[in-house]
Amino acid sequence: MAEERQTVTTSDPTVIAVDLRAALREVAATLREGCRTRDSWRDHDSAHHADRALQHIEKWEAGDDSEPHLAHAATALLMALQLESEQGS
Repeated sequence: MAEERQTVTTSDPTVIAVDLRAALREVAATLREGCRTRDSWRDHDSAHHADRALQHIEKWEAGDDSEPHLAHAATALLMALQLESEQGS
């Protein structure tokens, strides 16, 4: 079932987060699939994840629709961000 698209005209972070529900579901689905088919994402450093994100963006820009490249790129960037955040703690 497709969600009705709404325009957000507020800076309220709660409203903005709700507006990103579909994108966040895509990231969650990518994480679930990765858990079933890949090694632990923590086995790689943040540079590896950033590189994978760039590869997915390049494939998306080239018109490759063999997999959801933007969801994979977003997921990889979140992994890199998490690892970088933990190093800074």
